[in-house]
Amino acid sequence: MKTDFYEYLKNIRNFSTNTINNYIFDLEIFERFIIDNSLAANINLVNRPRILRHFISWMQEKKLAESTILRRISSLKTYYKFLYEKKEIDFNPLDGINVPRKKKSIPKRIHNNEVKLILKSIDKNNDLGFRNYVMIDMLYSCGLRASEIVKLKISDLSLESRRITLVGKGQKTRVLPITNLLRVNLNKYLTEIRPKLLSKTDKFNRVIFVSRSGNPMTVRNLQKILEKVVRTSGETFRLHPHMLRHSFASELLSNGADLRTIQKLLGHDNISSTQIYTHLSTKKIIDQYRNTHPRNNQKKEKKDE
Repeated sequence: MKTDFYEYLKNIRNFSTNTINNYIFDLEIFERFIIDNSLAANINLVNRPRILRHFISWMQEKKLAESTILRRISSLKTYYKFLYEKKEIDFNPLDGINVPRKKKSIPKRIHNNEVKLILKSIDKNNDLGFRNYVMIDMLYSCGLRASEIVKLKISDLSLESRRITLVGKGQKTRVLPITNLLRVNLNKYLTEIRPKLLSKTDKFNRVIFVSRSGNPMTVRNLQKILEKVVRTSGETFRLHPHMLRHSFASELLSNGADLRTIQKLLGHDNISSTQIYTHLSTKKIIDQYRNTHPRNNQKKEKKDE
């Protein structure tokens, strides 16, 4: 059944390999817990919500991070829902389990001037440097997830219409515009640089971004590239792909884009996931109010008197 669940997460939910592995790992941890404590013979035979409460208490006693506990509960919820819908179990043992919502932390981001500095530091005369420049620009300009950009295929891109079409989580399609500068640089990368990188391997692949050996990029490859680029630029902050996604959303909001538009561009199912960015524009809103509202302009008010 776990094999079927793996295929469900991969082909129906369209989860990344890393996410799927986390789900399977969480299931294995739970199954080990119930067997070690003689609560059930295997994970599919759990038939009492009380067992899940014991598991939650056990994790809390071990002082696991809140994010870890919530992720494991989410994995179990997804798995038992899957079993129930396939009629492998008569009821979902997680029904009635109240799980506290995770406190949403303020996402880390970098600002536009810092992105410019990083991009400016890259040697674009070097093939790998130009590839890195295009990748970072795409992360920042399109708000892609790391898992999305490394899997991006030639067929997902239309340079003529300047757009990317993605099939994300839950097989949902979203369309992202690309800037004209990114279109020009992508065209150069695809016609001049990518073929040279592909010539280093006999394997055929359709992904846009490939490694120095011509193989598909991985999320870890991307992280290492960002770390090296920041180090070369002389900056000392840590940069991960998701920070560029956060910066993409924050810049849009600060410059007047509405939340619904940003939600669509990010591929969020729920607007609440997008609302975390609203705090980032608060200062700008206050500054604009102070600079534009007539009742706040004391000099003008005194002159009028």
